[in-house]
Amino acid sequence: MTKNGRLSQVPAGRHKAVQAEFRNICFIFVAVHDVNRLIGTTTIPDPEVSQEGTCPAGASVAAAALSHIR
Repeated sequence: MTKNGRLSQVPAGRHKAVQAEFRNICFIFVAVHDVNRLIGTTTIPDPEVSQEGTCPAGASVAAAALSHIR
């Protein structure tokens, strides 16, 4: 789903995440302990709303989930 997306590295709380943007959908992936264990979010905005906050919203959700993992 992210093969042809625009990739970048972004913060997700205290963690580093990979962000992939593809067709106005934002994917955030964070490795937990190793790359075989991922936390991921998919943010799909309303097409009639600004896309500007889409990826930061997904990163915030991932950071919140990660705060509960040790």
